[in-house]
Amino acid sequence: MKIDFKKLVPHIIAIAIFALVAMVYCKPSLNGKVLNQHDTQGWRGMAQQSFEVKEKTGSFPLWTNSMFGGMPTYQIAMGGTSNIGAGIEVVRNAFSLWLPEPMSFFFIASLCFYILCIVLGANPWVSIFGGLAYAYSTYNPIIVSVGHNTKMMSLAYAPMIIAGLQLLFKRKYIVGFLITALFAAFTIGQSHLQVVYYLFIIAGCITVAFFINAYKEKNMLHGLKASALALAAGLLGLAVCAGSIMPTYDYAKETMRGGKSQLTLNASDSSTNKTKGGLDKDYALRWSLGKMETFTFLVPGLYGGSNGGNEHTADSKTVEKFGEVGVPEENALGALNGYSYWGAMSSLSETTSGPVYLGAIVCLLFL
Repeated sequence: MKIDFKKLVPHIIAIAIFALVAMVYCKPSLNGKVLNQHDTQGWRGMAQQSFEVKEKTGSFPLWTNSMFGGMPTYQIAMGGTSNIGAGIEVVRNAFSLWLPEPMSFFFIASLCFYILCIVLGANPWVSIFGGLAYAYSTYNPIIVSVGHNTKMMSLAYAPMIIAGLQLLFKRKYIVGFLITALFAAFTIGQSHLQVVYYLFIIAGCITVAFFINAYKEKNMLHGLKASALALAAGLLGLAVCAGSIMPTYDYAKETMRGGKSQLTLNASDSSTNKTKGGLDKDYALRWSLGKMETFTFLVPGLYGGSNGGNEHTADSKTVEKFGEVGVPEENALGALNGYSYWGAMSSLSETTSGPVYLGAIVCLLFL
């Protein structure tokens, strides 16, 4: 088989651009700096007891008292390796060019969306723009900055699963099956099943549209074959991650997420007693944007910015007005930053780090 190197040039350039942009964007990490990730610090604190036990005994304990009222340790720290896991890790590191975190997050997201664009038939140069737009929309740096690494990596790998499905539907059965299975394992292995859930919905919609088209073209046999391979690939990816997914599935049945709780409400609140079902809807959607906040895709400041950082400076007119009535500058600045977001997640006891801005140009091109 003869390789046309001229056709590879745009793809090589794309990879180089993605790596370079990731390194420039995350340049402080090259100087030895690390992100102050709130959630990562919280996890380390909860898992510290388990790591100390491992240092003394050589293995993680099966139970920890450092989370809630006590829970299985495998939810926050679990040992064990396998040949399959080690092999997948090598492939994953190679796919990221062995770039360190957080560079690898943005590089992988760019590359995966670029490949999806190519599979969909887009021009390589347009696909480069698509990859960068997907990886660097504001939501991704925000979740990385607070430590939602597994969510970021799930979002980064997700386009490859859609690309694998598209290849299956285009009769490229072998490569489509391999890509779908491999990246299903990558994505599910992050254990951020919320992203997997949404990805499943997207895949389902794509499959329904494909079947409608196959029916119109009287080619249902191809549709069934492609769908069967897609299902097999997804199950294979799930099986690879069964060591972490199945214990979580069993444990969830005994938690409030599975509808169980030793806590009960007063009789007057029996209508909202959640011990007989799953999570309360408000609790489950607590960190969800409001419906109108969808427009922050286009206008980032529609509901303010963040209320947990340094959104404003001491030069603000509001701080000046506070000063006129005797409020110290530091207190005025803290109050202003605390109220600089007024969307659906707004609360004095909760913070959010910024809007989900996709880009005005990106939204225009989408339309």
